[in-house]
Amino acid sequence: MTVQYRPLNPQFLRKTITFTGGAGAGAIGQITVATPTGHVRIIKILPVCTTLLDDASAGTVSLGRAASVAALIAATLGSTIDSGEYWLDGTPAATFLAIPAALKDFMCSTPITMDVLVAAIASGVLVFDIEYEPVNGGSLA
Repeated sequence: MTVQYRPLNPQFLRKTITFTGGAGAGAIGQITVATPTGHVRIIKILPVCTTLLDDASAGTVSLGRAASVAALIAATLGSTIDSGEYWLDGTPAATFLAIPAALKDFMCSTPITMDVLVAAIASGVLVFDIEYEPVNGGSLA
């Protein structure tokens, strides 16, 4: 018999990234999506685009952590991420989608970051809905 684990104390974090092309907002470099204090178990991360990302640049975005910038989502051309689409992999889509294994059920004690590469992204909005469970008093902000 298989017993499915249910989180005892699920928490939710919503982080909105508005791209302007400036430092920490679309310039080439890292953008912090979520920072854990202590340890947390990530139940799932759902990034969705609410405003079309800049389609005039060749800028790419990836999701991971400082030591592995594409640990969760590989570099994706920003201009392919349109309003209403989920960014779950290199091919964003708005249709019925399964959450990939990389975006659910993992332990986290380092910041989750998005990296802008190749060129700045001057406009657009990504919203990250993160469900997590504190481990030994950990939290996520």
